[in-house]
Amino acid sequence: MAYSVKPRDRTAQAALRRIACSQIDRALAEIDDPGLRRDEVVHRLRRRTKKLRALLRLVRPHFDHYVPENAAFRDMARLLSSSRDATVMRHTLDGLLRAWASKALPGDAARLRPLVGEDRGAATAAEVEGALATVGERLRAARGRVAGWTLDAEGLDALADGLEKSYRRARKALAAAEAKPAAGRLHEWRKRVKDHGFHRRLLARALPRGLRAGRVQLDLLGDLLGELHDLAMLRERMGAAADAPPRAARTRLLAAIDRKERDLTARSFDAGAQLFKRKPRMMARRVRRRLAAM
Repeated sequence: MAYSVKPRDRTAQAALRRIACSQIDRALAEIDDPGLRRDEVVHRLRRRTKKLRALLRLVRPHFDHYVPENAAFRDMARLLSSSRDATVMRHTLDGLLRAWASKALPGDAARLRPLVGEDRGAATAAEVEGALATVGERLRAARGRVAGWTLDAEGLDALADGLEKSYRRARKALAAAEAKPAAGRLHEWRKRVKDHGFHRRLLARALPRGLRAGRVQLDLLGDLLGELHDLAMLRERMGAAADAPPRAARTRLLAAIDRKERDLTARSFDAGAQLFKRKPRMMARRVRRRLAAM
């Protein structure tokens, strides 16, 4: 478990440096791996940057350089977003077309697929290679900075502060989404859920049994909210298309999106109610004690 705090880390600072170096080294190896398709490399690198940013958020209460370092990894991910977004849109539309095949009319697929075709903002192969080269350079620069990262707290128990904060933010984002389940609020909740899920992975060895069991449910909740985000992106793409498909096909697609969104939203709220029912301070107190004993 390279993406996890270990007893041999001794201090929070040592854990931060070791895990960051491990993730950066793996990302650089993936860029140079000739056996990986470029779209798979993009997918893996975007996930690496999310894991690195989650690691930084875990130590944020004690890390003075959080803001510039977080921005550096965020900007790396943005360089790769257009290629990944185009792939996601195609998969989302194909999944919808399969799910509502009985309600679609002959020709609907042909009318709708140009919305997410290769020419709709997808990066060219040369652009992807250029972005990967730039990201590689920035990762190597970040790798050099890691040795200078310092925290204002030593003990591993200090990491419970970041865990409590991510849990509190996820609970707050859930309440906001329940009050008004708009796409923006659901996406914000998704980000907070993902962060907290990564934090539970990072502190897996110190989690009580109930929190360890919840890691799988958190991953599933993140997947549900990810599907909701993909549907919202597809809806936005359809509205922004200059040569939108005929109104009838558009109406049928919107109806399919609406049905799917209602189902995913209800399932997400049910899962969230179970996963975030504990009080943040009580949850963190137990983890803090176990970290101090590692």
